[in-house]
This record gives sequence, C-alpha cells and structure tokens, in this order.
Amino acid sequence: MSFILQRGQQDAERKLIKAAVSADFQRVVAQGISQQLLTWKGIEATEKLANSTNSKVIVIGTTAVRGFR
Repeated sequence: MSFILQRGQQDAERKLIKAAVSADFQRVVAQGISQQLLTWKGIEATEKLANSTNSKVIVIGTTAVRGFR
C-alpha cells in the first residue's frame, strides 16, 4: 500500500512540475509575440493559400485590423 501511495505522490509531483514548465514556456513565448508579428504571419498564410492550386475558398479577415472593420 505504501508503494501505491508513494507512486501516486510522485505522479502528482511530476504533473505539477510539467504544468509549471508549460506555464513558464507560455509566458516566455507570449512576451516575444507581438500583434504585428501575428498579423504578418496571417498575411503570409493567406498569400500561401491564395497561391495554392489546391485551395477552393479563402476566408480573409479579423474583427479589427488597424481601423478597418
């Protein structure tokens, strides 16, 4: 029984460490991504879709892009 409890405790600690690492990673990534970068990546993706011979419909837009609605 002690082994089962110890294993459960270790599993819980492992999950907490994994969650903390994931949160730290998300925080670091969020600091490096600006709205301008996201907009640029969206434009690049739209261009790739527009030039693809496989695409049938291209949906473009967002709710607000620098004054355009």
